Amino acid sequence: MSNVFLSTRKRFSPWRWTKAAGIRHYLSMLGGNGFFWLDVFLLFAGIPTASSTKWTGARLIQYLSTFLFAFQSILYIQQTISAVADRHGNTAILLIEAVKSSSIVLICMKMLLMIHLKIPLASLRQFIDSNRIYSGDKTYDERVFSKFHNSARKIPQVVFALIGLETILLSIPSSARKAVFKLPHQLMGAGKHVSFLVNLLYFGLLPLGMCPRFFTNLGSLGVLLMGMRAKLQILAHRYQQTLAHLVLDEKQYFAYMKLEMRKIMDQQLEFWRNLNILKDMVGKAFCLVHYFSIYAIGTMLYVSKIMGLNATSVMLVASTAWLLLEYYVWCRLVESLKEEAESVALNIFEICCLMPYDREHAAQYTQQRTSLMISWISMSNGLTMDCLGLFQISTIGFVELLNVVYTVVTFLINVN
Repeated sequence: MSNVFLSTRKRFSPWRWTKAAGIRHYLSMLGGNGFFWLDVFLLFAGIPTASSTKWTGARLIQYLSTFLFAFQSILYIQQTISAVADRHGNTAILLIEAVKSSSIVLICMKMLLMIHLKIPLASLRQFIDSNRIYSGDKTYDERVFSKFHNSARKIPQVVFALIGLETILLSIPSSARKAVFKLPHQLMGAGKHVSFLVNLLYFGLLPLGMCPRFFTNLGSLGVLLMGMRAKLQILAHRYQQTLAHLVLDEKQYFAYMKLEMRKIMDQQLEFWRNLNILKDMVGKAFCLVHYFSIYAIGTMLYVSKIMGLNATSVMLVASTAWLLLEYYVWCRLVESLKEEAESVALNIFEICCLMPYDREHAAQYTQQRTSLMISWISMSNGLTMDCLGLFQISTIGFVELLNVVYTVVTFLINVN
């Protein structure tokens, strides 16, 4: 009996260790890899990546997510048509239906943008995940990327928390919810089981069908902005390390700087090539966010004021808060990248000031100082991002959005 037990144990040991290794790998990805969370987030939005297509059940999740969104979109459109056809409908319901329909259009535009930018997104992700920019200090580089992954996974996690919150608010019964999310008259006479299924897919799973798609641009490009900031931190550290070689004599120093500056310039040029791609994508995505926020936030605040205090008005206020948070996160991510570039520029300027000079190495001094000054100017002025050339993306723009939203709300109140 003992021999049979031992042989069975030996037979299943490799399988057991293989499964255990797979579970440990999954848990490590779950805890520390920001790109893993981004893949999960995009999969629920119906956008599989090169990594998520290899997962078991990924195709099923994609199809179910697409079906859920299509079903909810059809009901949204039916509700809007019914609200417009109802001549006795109140203004609040008409405004909410307009916001709901425009949100469907916005989500479709965001999805089309993600499909259009699929190749550059994959290229930028590969660049961030590579070691093409390094400081020479492996410990520092690993620490920077560990912080990057910890920050990157917060965006998908916050969106999943939003889905849970919206689901709870929608599950609270109220007369306002029935008015805003009532079923089209074609489904009113459906049987008990059909009504239950429709209510589950519409009310119960509405946030799951809409929220991941609504925040796809922020999730994808936000993680890439964080990754580019990590690359800048590594580049800044590399410049800082050159300051430690000021103790060398002039001949050794300029020989070291000639070799080091060639490596730094190669890395910096590659960074700028990828940054220009990211600038274009951020400008297009932010344009959609900007104009929808102006229209939707003011309208939802006005409607919540008319409805009074109930679960639906709380959900509308929460939705406006999330829209404002999305806008602010966009501005803050862009501004933090610019702040990191300014720290790199400060390190370059410090090297220029402390660079030794003597007549024997005057040509090398002039050449390297010129290269450093060009890098300093590009880092100081070249890292601004704009909304398709209309205005610069910054936290000042967020304050201006609040002023515009206040104007929209005041206008609607006066018209009413």
